[in-house]
Amino acid sequence: MKILFATLIALYFSKQFLEYIYEIDAYFIISGILIFIILYNFLRLLSSKDVVVFTSVIIFSFFSTLLINQNLNDNYLNLVFLYLLQPLAVFSFFIDKNPNVIKDRSEFALKIISLSSIPLFLGCIYFYGVHFLGVTDLFKIYTIEYSNTDGNFTLRNTSFLGSSLMVAGISLIQFLASKYLDMKLNKKIFSYCAIFALMSIAFSLSRRGILPVMLYYFMILLWYSRSRGIKLISYSFGVLTIMLIAAPGLLEILYLRAFSIFDIVNDTSNVSRIELMWQGLVEIFRQPWGLGFGALSSVGFTPQEVLILESVKVTESAIISFIGELGLPTAIILFLMIFSKVRRLNRRTLSLFFLPVIIESIVGLGIYGPAVSFFIISYLLAVYSLEQPLRFERSDHSKNLQRIGSSAS
Repeated sequence: MKILFATLIALYFSKQFLEYIYEIDAYFIISGILIFIILYNFLRLLSSKDVVVFTSVIIFSFFSTLLINQNLNDNYLNLVFLYLLQPLAVFSFFIDKNPNVIKDRSEFALKIISLSSIPLFLGCIYFYGVHFLGVTDLFKIYTIEYSNTDGNFTLRNTSFLGSSLMVAGISLIQFLASKYLDMKLNKKIFSYCAIFALMSIAFSLSRRGILPVMLYYFMILLWYSRSRGIKLISYSFGVLTIMLIAAPGLLEILYLRAFSIFDIVNDTSNVSRIELMWQGLVEIFRQPWGLGFGALSSVGFTPQEVLILESVKVTESAIISFIGELGLPTAIILFLMIFSKVRRLNRRTLSLFFLPVIIESIVGLGIYGPAVSFFIISYLLAVYSLEQPLRFERSDHSKNLQRIGSSAS
């Protein structure tokens, strides 16, 4: 299972390379691996009441919205992948009768996520080498994106993923996983990985990545003593500033991007995002039973198709899209199920390692990117499993083990 987990991350990272060089559809391979994982762990998944409820609710939502709306969106298979196939495969990684196995897999998943910040950061450095220093793009995968900040167009780093938003989304999870491991294991390597991830977020210039990091450090100040909190923040941003001295223009733009997050009057991007989110909320109240898989997301479409096709709608908020597509009844059931689990965690863990992801899901579309979604689900389940080892309610044959573990603690 560990090998398959690492293989999936490698495939997501090499997607651009496989498609551009060998014309191989990476998602076809990834889907095959996910299906194999589900079939291999089918009985284990079936023994979990939580997984059974989750699967039943998602399937019910798919067919109920299909019958009510009498419409099947062109990209519905992409959403089946995101809502059902990938989550089930990831769930199976964190389900086992032995709590020690779950703990071992959870630590492994977080370590792989954290260490994956190194190649992504190196990809960002190579990106600048290609576009600023004339280094040969051997793989022809370092695509160009621009950001308009205060009237100036700036190159956004896409690393080898082909999207600056994807870089920011994955780097955010790498940053949080690294910080969690750094606090738990106190190993320098994870502190360095957190810096690499922070740098990748900065290079992407994505406000959806910057805002959750700002929230994380704000929570650090709330939960830790002032001296320790300032020390932690100074260390991270001190290293970040030193590394960006070589590119002072980028540091200035990063500063402008960070503070433009809160400009909801003059920043046209923020205004547009708020309008799209409001339109999504209106759609939810118009059709609370759900609009169907793919109705409020552009997954599976190119940016050009999103602009051309009138049928493609986006909300710029993963949570709003999720509720709008699956429907209020389904969303309420799933949110209540999630709340019943996470409320058992201490508030410090929730605010430091869960809240930034929630904020990103409110103002961004992270979970609607297959790679980012894989990182998010794996990270959240891994942290939960370590904080609350008996992650899932399991079948009768393992409940005795749960009681024994509870009494021993």
